[in-house]
Amino acid sequence: MDNFQNNTFHDVIEQQLFFHHFQPIMDIKKHKIIGYEGLLRSNYIQNPETLFNTAIETNRLFELDTASIIKAIQTFDEMLVNQVSDVYVFLNVYPSTILSQTFLSLLKHAFPNGIRSDVHMVLEINESELIHNVPLFNETLTKLQSFGFYIALDDVGKGASTFKRIIELNPDFIKLDKYFARDLHQSPNKQEMIRFFSNYCEKQEIKLVLEGLETRDELETAKRLDITLGQGYFLGKPNQLEIYL
Repeated sequence: MDNFQNNTFHDVIEQQLFFHHFQPIMDIKKHKIIGYEGLLRSNYIQNPETLFNTAIETNRLFELDTASIIKAIQTFDEMLVNQVSDVYVFLNVYPSTILSQTFLSLLKHAFPNGIRSDVHMVLEINESELIHNVPLFNETLTKLQSFGFYIALDDVGKGASTFKRIIELNPDFIKLDKYFARDLHQSPNKQEMIRFFSNYCEKQEIKLVLEGLETRDELETAKRLDITLGQGYFLGKPNQLEIYL
């Protein structure tokens, strides 16, 4: 809370004193942007994690999570009316938010006409939180997909339950943790593991995104491993959406 200046945590949520920067996700073979990840930012904190940690501590995570998702979609819609189509927008969400009984109804209320068919909204499931009721979680994911959302698993390979989640949830996207990209060109073991994930995703018809590409050597190695989708500072930093239009 020390990072907040003149506004309390309550004001940040109630007055939506936050915005989003968008980081491009690229087809690294064609060097073409195919989507963006919306990342929460605020002028009243140094680190977005502080805001989410405070939300967890004060039992207001659902409010912040849903407000962030809705605002990101609205921001994207306002910026891209008649400008682009067939683009993916990745929005971070905690499992507990998805499991809330009011999550889907809140989205339907916010978007009574549904999600734009020419912009593919992807709910990117946060890896840091446990899923306490997998059958109910899967049932809710199916309803969200019917409403127009795609599902992604974030930071795959970082947590202990990675493989279990992949099998149980069968996502549309898998985003490999940045650990695998770091110094990829110098690590045969990482290269072999990426081949494993790539082969699995191809067989299961899951799109694979390699996060954390920060150097040309890492990018070129990813290309040689036949990775199609990448994300990282070398490809583009989080920024205002208009920078990339």
